[in-house]
Amino acid sequence: MTTIETSFAAARKLDGGEDRIDGHNYQLRVTVAGNGPDTIDVLQEKIQERVLGELDHIMLDERLPRTDPGSVAEWIWSKLESEIRGLHEIRLQERRGQWVTVSRIKND
Repeated sequence: MTTIETSFAAARKLDGGEDRIDGHNYQLRVTVAGNGPDTIDVLQEKIQERVLGELDHIMLDERLPRTDPGSVAEWIWSKLESEIRGLHEIRLQERRGQWVTVSRIKND
């Protein structure tokens, strides 16, 4: 397994208040199973281009239909699934000690 850990900053509008926002420094871990063809540098480039390039320093409400941590993690998975062979797990931390995990188990 190879795990890439990175972070991005983003905010979202709070329920019931158009002028109130909630910003976070998200921690992201992307784990790839096995020894795929991609090097760590290539994995980092794909994560930068497909995820961080779209989510870093934005209002999530303007990019995603739902902004709860689970939905953001699912969105990240959907962006990386076709790009990273052997994608095993996405872990996203919005608040310290609170992680959301998305993984897929394939039965061949």
